[in-house]
Amino acid sequence: MRRRTGERQPVPSGQYEWQRHPALVLGAALPDGTPGALRLRVHGFIRGGWKFYCCVNPACGRLYPKGEEQCSSCNHRTAPLYLCRNCGADYLRFTGDFTAGPLQPSADPQDGPEWMLYEPRRFDLPPIAGDDSDTGDDGDQQAYLGGRGQQQVPLQIARQPLIDGSFDPATLRFSNNPTDFPLQVTLAPARLRCPCCGGTAGSRSVLTSVGLGTSAAVKVLCEGLVESLAEANHDRPGHDKKERLLIFSDSRQDAAHQARFIIFSSRYDRMRRRLVELLQQHKELIVQRAVELLGEFAERSKDNPYVPDATDWINDEARARIQAWEEAPLLDEISVNAGSHADALVPARFRACPVSPGS
Repeated sequence: MRRRTGERQPVPSGQYEWQRHPALVLGAALPDGTPGALRLRVHGFIRGGWKFYCCVNPACGRLYPKGEEQCSSCNHRTAPLYLCRNCGADYLRFTGDFTAGPLQPSADPQDGPEWMLYEPRRFDLPPIAGDDSDTGDDGDQQAYLGGRGQQQVPLQIARQPLIDGSFDPATLRFSNNPTDFPLQVTLAPARLRCPCCGGTAGSRSVLTSVGLGTSAAVKVLCEGLVESLAEANHDRPGHDKKERLLIFSDSRQDAAHQARFIIFSSRYDRMRRRLVELLQQHKELIVQRAVELLGEFAERSKDNPYVPDATDWINDEARARIQAWEEAPLLDEISVNAGSHADALVPARFRACPVSPGS
């Protein structure tokens, strides 16, 4: 502008900046075909690898998605956040010799000795039936302590005992004496078994870090964009109510993986949203009735692959296929977990099980 327009040469740079922003906003808001309208395109590059840390101060508990080591709210340290994939109990990972000095937060699997810290009194879980055939992590019969109802609480993990004591969030010091520091905690020496529920994940660790990979980051971003587009276009004349989002990758293998992951996850998200809406209407449903209502929902929306083009009349065979497609993610969501037994996966048992908003 300075070169092409002589009268603009003495204008300060700050004035150009002030004028450029409203010009972009106004140009993008003009209808298509208007002289001076801007066709703006935005490219977003999203990468995963986020690792969630949590403030060690239980009165704060703020989460940090990029491994921030200091809490900006209360100035306490943070530690890597881990969850039990069986019961959902949360843990903080530390390393070091607590008898020689403070514990050190660490997400590096090579650092040791490893300690998973949690507060037993925060969890009031239902009893978990024992399995007489269960063995320990190293092949020896596992020892349990009866507590919290009939729940099995392991006395040791990987041949090392669990340690009860107290913890000081300000100094990160741990003591075997429960009265030395204000926070009563338990230290677990490994992640192969959950001290809270006693659950395992076979040969893998049942306590895993909370992170956000590239696939999950793209999925979260896509869902937010599609919902925002639907909200922005809901009263647009002639809009077909179908939001479109293009995702591309420089790797065909990565692109195929992303597409499959998003389609798979979207099916479960769709089921959850509709089930919550149905429960808000009916308050309580047995699973079989929930499947029938989900099938009716799909017939109206025509987003089930087995819904025919003409829905004025649907025969029993086609309706059974529609309901089976709706039933599969629902049964998978409520029945499959690390602590399930084979006989607990029989659909007939779940059809008699009431589902309510608090389930």
